[in-house]
Amino acid sequence: MFYGPLSAGVIDLAATNADLTIGGLGGGPLAAGDLNSDQQAEILAGDGDNVCVFSGDPAVTLATFTHVTPSALWAVDWNGDGHGEVIISEHFKNRVLVLFGGSAWLPSADADEQADWIISGEKSTDQFGYSLSSGDLDADGGQDLILGSRTHTLNDRSDPHFYDAGAVYILYGTPGTPPGPQFLYAFLPLMVK
Repeated sequence: MFYGPLSAGVIDLAATNADLTIGGLGGGPLAAGDLNSDQQAEILAGDGDNVCVFSGDPAVTLATFTHVTPSALWAVDWNGDGHGEVIISEHFKNRVLVLFGGSAWLPSADADEQADWIISGEKSTDQFGYSLSSGDLDADGGQDLILGSRTHTLNDRSDPHFYDAGAVYILYGTPGTPPGPQFLYAFLPLMVK
């Protein structure tokens, strides 16, 4: 990791040391976001069948979520409480786990038990959660969660280009209000030719 601000140019890791290096991980996706409202981003790192949460400076392991194999990670303050949520995708299991941010996590906990929401795709073959993102899509000042479903098939379309076209699901969040069923969901089909 390199702390900003950085000047434009080329950084050669063979000649330039990073400001922070975290080693010993089993490999997986990365994400960053302020999960505990300390005005510093925390690091989410996939580590085989775990997700580790590290503070950015100094690097300290804040939590480890076990028994989960992340295919994508994201951090966003979805419920508007000032703490970023940990979003873990397991698209090969067709699901996304949402763990509300803050400081109430155990140092090590089973991800299924720690998850506040487990969101499953419509069909077992959807690869739900293949991609993750967020943004204020309805201009209410809150962050909305965007979940991609890679191989969702639209059965109600006669156009053959919609077969396995995928889908995007948007779960609206509201500033200062934890999300509930009323925020689920907008469905936007994607057409891939």
